[in-house]
Formats: sequence, C-alpha cells, structure tokens
Amino acid sequence: MAHPFASQPFQSQLDVQLLLAPSRQLSGDGQLRELMQERRRHLGDGSGGLWYLSPERLAELRFCGLELSAGSNEALAIREPRAAEWLQLRFGGAVAAHQPEQRLADG
Repeated sequence: MAHPFASQPFQSQLDVQLLLAPSRQLSGDGQLRELMQERRRHLGDGSGGLWYLSPERLAELRFCGLELSAGSNEALAIREPRAAEWLQLRFGGAVAAHQPEQRLADG
C-alpha cells in the first residue's frame, strides 16, 4: 500500500511503452538480462527504466482489464519512447503506449 503522504510521481513517470512479444522472444537467450543489467549500471538507476513482465504478470494485467493482443505472452515496460523503439528493432514484437493513471482515474 502506498504511503498517504508520499509525493506522487510526475505524470511523465507514469507513461510507459509496452513491448509485447510471443513467449521467449524477449527472454529466450539471456541478451535481455544482460542489456537490463548494463542499463542499470549506466543510468545508476535501480530499474534502468525497463521492467520485464512475465506471462503470469501479463495474465494479471489482462485480468485487470488491460487489452493486449492474444499473441503477447511476455513484455517489457519501458519508460523512454526512444528506448522502446530501439528495443523493438533489437528484439521484435509490437510497441503499445500505456498510461496507468488513466485507468486509475477511470476506475
């Protein structure tokens, strides 16, 4: 549960791109893990602006009402749109913008 007095993130921090792909397309050969570790070191950020979403996490998002294509079995949530484009070229898949604050406001 969020702390009631904690500052809220800036709107730009809530907007993410989702790189959706069939199972093992992103995580199959270990290159994604290496890339994520390198970004974390380079940016000095705990997340590096990338978050891997397993098939189980995508199923939870679908259950919560997020509409995702049927062939998407794993995903990356990516903070920077340019990084999303580069990762799509590198790994394939489809990029979709997602703004979680809209779902919270509508809910």
